[in-house]
Amino acid sequence: HMEFSPTLLAIVPPLLAILLAVITRQVVLSLFIAVFVGAVMLCGGIFGDHCSPISDTTVMSSMGSSCDHIDHVRTQLPYALTVAGSSLVGYIVSGLMNGGAFVGLAITLVLICLVSFLLNKHVGRGKDAKAPQNAA
Repeated sequence: HMEFSPTLLAIVPPLLAILLAVITRQVVLSLFIAVFVGAVMLCGGIFGDHCSPISDTTVMSSMGSSCDHIDHVRTQLPYALTVAGSSLVGYIVSGLMNGGAFVGLAITLVLICLVSFLLNKHVGRGKDAKAPQNAA
C-alpha cells in the first residue's frame, strides 16, 4: 500500500505544467491540463478519505462522535457519492466542450443540489416531515 503525501499533490501539477510546456510549447494549454490534473487528484484524495473505513480521519471522527465506525462510513457515502458522481458528469461535460469549465461547474452544482434535494425528500428528513402526526 502506497501513501501519497500532500507534498506530492502540491508538486505534481506545477511539474506537469512545466514538462508539458517544454514538450508542446503551448503554455496556456499546459497550465489548464496541470490545473485539471491537480483538481482530479485532490478530488480523488478527498473522496477516498471520506469513504475509506481505514482512513485516519474517518476513524477519529467515529471515535470522537462515539458512534459505530461502519455506521459513520455509511453516513458519509451518500454525500461523497453525490459529489463524486456530479463532479464526474461535470468533468465529462467540460471535456466534451473543449474546456467549457464554467458550464461543467454549473452542471456539477445543479446536480449536487438536485440529488441532495431528492435524497432528502425520499430518504432523509423530508420524508418524515410529510408523515401525518399522531394526535395525542
